[in-house]
Amino acid sequence: MRKMALVGIATLLSAGAAMAQSSSGAMKMTTAQCDAAWTHADKANVGYLTPETASPFIANFKAVNTKGDGKITKSEFLTGCSKGLVTDSSATSGSSSGASGKQK
Repeated sequence: MRKMALVGIATLLSAGAAMAQSSSGAMKMTTAQCDAAWTHADKANVGYLTPETASPFIANFKAVNTKGDGKITKSEFLTGCSKGLVTDSSATSGSSSGASGKQK
């Protein structure tokens, strides 16, 4: 009986984590994480991203480029980020911090 209860709890926890993901499968970031990702993405500080500069962060450029002008503004980036359409490429690179906070 106890084992069934633990399995049930584990199932509920994994379902909750799955619900936190966007339809694209990416985890949604917080506003602060989205702002940090924008700063990382717009290294040249030009105020927009091209398809090339956006590619490490955005899998579906057209979905985020709502104006359709071929440039993603900070506003478009943050809106896409809030929908889970943006990932912070530094989170998946080898230079990210582990649980200890030390560089890998």
